[in-house]
Amino acid sequence: MPVPLDLRPVSPVAPLRGSDSLTDPRQEAFQRALAPLLGKTVQGEVLARLGANQYLVSIAGTPTRVALPGGADVGAGLPLTLVALTPRPTFDIGAGAAGTRTLIQPEAVLARAVAAPGAPLAPPAAADSNPAHLSETARVLGGVLASALAAPSPQRAIVRAAPLLASADAEGAHIAATLRDAIATSGLFYESHVAEWAAGQRPLADLLREPQMQSAMAAGVAEKTAAPDPAAAQLINLQLTTQEQARLVWQGQPWPGVQMEWELEKQDTPGAAQEAPEPVWRSGLRLRFAQLGEIDATVVLCGTRLHIQMQPAISATAALLRGRAEALESALGASGNPLSSLDIGRSCREQDD
Repeated sequence: MPVPLDLRPVSPVAPLRGSDSLTDPRQEAFQRALAPLLGKTVQGEVLARLGANQYLVSIAGTPTRVALPGGADVGAGLPLTLVALTPRPTFDIGAGAAGTRTLIQPEAVLARAVAAPGAPLAPPAAADSNPAHLSETARVLGGVLASALAAPSPQRAIVRAAPLLASADAEGAHIAATLRDAIATSGLFYESHVAEWAAGQRPLADLLREPQMQSAMAAGVAEKTAAPDPAAAQLINLQLTTQEQARLVWQGQPWPGVQMEWELEKQDTPGAAQEAPEPVWRSGLRLRFAQLGEIDATVVLCGTRLHIQMQPAISATAALLRGRAEALESALGASGNPLSSLDIGRSCREQDD
């Protein structure tokens, strides 16, 4: 049965991306910033020691995990000659005792700890220029991020263990409000909520529901010399990553028995030369049902134009969705959000037939 709407999005809609399989945008930005300095020497600084020969090193203002076979002292400078960009940036740190060269590759790139929110990645400084000096706040952040990076599985999303709702019978507006509340109290936006509270725009009761406030009430004021709490370090790293990538990811159960992965990101606007380009928001949703199987859905809102793409894993589910396409169009139109396009793809089984 053909889908009632045959319009197509103005640009291809990207499928939902698994949060653990993404190419890290921070690594890509790091490589782009280094590209003009291929063959030149840049200055690195050791921020913290993570383990045996593992260090957190600031390169081009970006904290990265680096294996230094010869070891290094925290605070030491490292003249690094960029000798390759792909598949990962490779640096020469000079000749050893036997005259051999030592090559290193940053193993992971963290969110920038010292850049202002939204600031572009600063170009690397040459080795003969004045070395940068990190503030105490930046060093503390460096230590926290080092703790987050040392974890076996760094946190990539807001993860909720308990289901949001007791059942699937709730109205859509109630489901949306419950999900919004879960994100608001996750601690991801705690600092902005504190600022709102200080301005009289948010009640203290809201802050008391967030993990940062709950941890402070349970443990009291921590000593400055205390080691970073692993959970707090993971949350701070997630906050910085979310801000830097303009992308939020949530994982959990909307109701018992259903797994959900949801992401929301602000994308580059087509036609950026316009004086007032329309904002483009992309929402990706992956649901796993016991009877319907897995369904991927992508929603793109470009200004007031709404585009939806669905990709079911089971052929019967694809047929069911196509049969309900007209009802979906009607419901969205009645809510004031008319569809510009709807694309229900073939299931994997249909593609194989």
